[in-house]
Amino acid sequence: GEGYTELTLIDRDGEGMAALSAALDLPVLTVPMDVSDPDAWTALSTDRALDGLQAAVICAGVSEAAPISDLSYDTWRKVLAVNLDGAFLAMKAALASISDGGSIVAVGSATGRKAVAMTAAYGASKAGLAQLVRVAALEAAPRNVRVNTVAPGGVKTPMFSDQDWFADMAKADGEDAAWSALSAGTPLGRLAEADEIARAIHWLLSDAAALMTGATLDVDGGYGI
Repeated sequence: GEGYTELTLIDRDGEGMAALSAALDLPVLTVPMDVSDPDAWTALSTDRALDGLQAAVICAGVSEAAPISDLSYDTWRKVLAVNLDGAFLAMKAALASISDGGSIVAVGSATGRKAVAMTAAYGASKAGLAQLVRVAALEAAPRNVRVNTVAPGGVKTPMFSDQDWFADMAKADGEDAAWSALSAGTPLGRLAEADEIARAIHWLLSDAAALMTGATLDVDGGYGI
């Protein structure tokens, strides 16, 4: 809706990107790669695949749930590698390629500022991401490039439903009950749908948010209150 004519998708899920590409009515370049791999970003830059970028969404993320006392260093590094290192590499590439007047949105989380048990690695990565965005916004402002964060609470995606603990809840009480249990701490009483977060991202990318930069837009049903 903002006049974009091409789309570049970067993700490890080549099949998922291919399926999405087939459903879209515009040219799509798909780049199957691990966002935490600096060599892959270097190759992308060398190929100049992002030249002329107008807008970017930094969204890749993983989650693991464990108390700090049980959290292995390998798991900590896995989460930080994708959620923060990967976001840094994506931000670096986007800032190098984006046209003056462009816009970047990173997907953060309410757990980046609200302490939630079992989310040490995930929450720390999202807190770091929010600060990365603020610094990027300051550095990019002379080019009128805006950089913002959208911070969801719970969203009904495989980040929850693919977890073993969710499968156990769903098996015991049913999937609807499992989703309801996850909504218990949200004042508005439900998790977000993915398209609701997408609409918030679209607004931040658009000229309607022309004076917003370095900001975090909470789209969490009140979870962060």
